[in-house]
Amino acid sequence: PRSGCELSLLNELKDNEFKEKNLKKDNIKEDNFKIIIYVSCNKNSLSRDLNTLSKHYYISSMAIIDMFPQTYHSEVITILEKIVQ
Repeated sequence: PRSGCELSLLNELKDNEFKEKNLKKDNIKEDNFKIIIYVSCNKNSLSRDLNTLSKHYYISSMAIIDMFPQTYHSEVITILEKIVQ
């Protein structure tokens, strides 16, 4: 089962607390997280995670993709953009 993002990741994204030492690639800086592409197959975890990020990111685009025809499974692709203060 899919459980969505870990709470620690969501907290770091919403609080913008990423530090260079915590990232694996040297070219990633904390201000580079202006756009998040969130792909989910679970509407409950998607709703929870979007709610957590909503104070710092807004939904700029969302699409539902039926990757498994004739089943109830679908994927939701959400583009989140950082709110400029």
